[in-house]
Amino acid sequence: TMIAPDADLVIVKLPSDFYDTNVIQGLEYLKKKQQDLNRPMVVNMSLGGHYGPHDGTSLLEQAIKNLTSNGFVVVVSAGNEGYIPIHSQVIGLNSKVSVNLSSNTGDLIDGWYRCGKVKVEFCDSNNNCISASSGSKKSGTLGNCSIVIDNTKTSSPLNGDGEFIIGFDCTGNYTVNLYPENGSLNVDMYFADTYGNSKFINYTQKDIYGGYLGTVGIPATSPYVIAVGALTSKPLDDISLIDLGKIAYFSSRGPTR
Repeated sequence: TMIAPDADLVIVKLPSDFYDTNVIQGLEYLKKKQQDLNRPMVVNMSLGGHYGPHDGTSLLEQAIKNLTSNGFVVVVSAGNEGYIPIHSQVIGLNSKVSVNLSSNTGDLIDGWYRCGKVKVEFCDSNNNCISASSGSKKSGTLGNCSIVIDNTKTSSPLNGDGEFIIGFDCTGNYTVNLYPENGSLNVDMYFADTYGNSKFINYTQKDIYGGYLGTVGIPATSPYVIAVGALTSKPLDDISLIDLGKIAYFSSRGPTR
């Protein structure tokens, strides 16, 4: 209120699970309130995640698109994962590619691809693997590790792209092998477990400040929101003076998928 002292606040409390359906209901409530008051409204949402296509076509982002209008603007935090390699991207996949990862918790990998079909394989450090061709779902164990690979969705109803999901409950170093079945594919993978602690080792990209690209969360990936990152506004020590005014090390980066 110090920035906009004449603004009035409408606060919507969501359940702790933050399911998209609950967020959409909250937005619909605010839209109706804005129409009833006949006043412009800016909605701030400091939330987001990495399960979804990262291209503006998730159900939540479609709802934001439909609700946005003159006088109703949605502002979303970009996210706080800019310092973590949670996104891996392979461009022009036309032969086997091995993406290495490590995890302290187990995690959920949400993979998206276009321009073909892909076979997905999850392997341990001894090259024991579980694989799923496009259109199939496989599960099994590697030692004490339980793995499920769902590669059945070759054309998502959201955007027509293919999606595969890898769930694993183990810790350590592992590899995801990608085999093109046809086409020359672009593949993006995201660690999507909210409570996971995992990172990709290769096929990641950084910006000139050392932050990892492609880490902006959903729904900040929507072209119908204002996505807000963070800047370094005060130094932690003499060394960090050089970072003043630059994007904060933790602030999630684009681009979208």
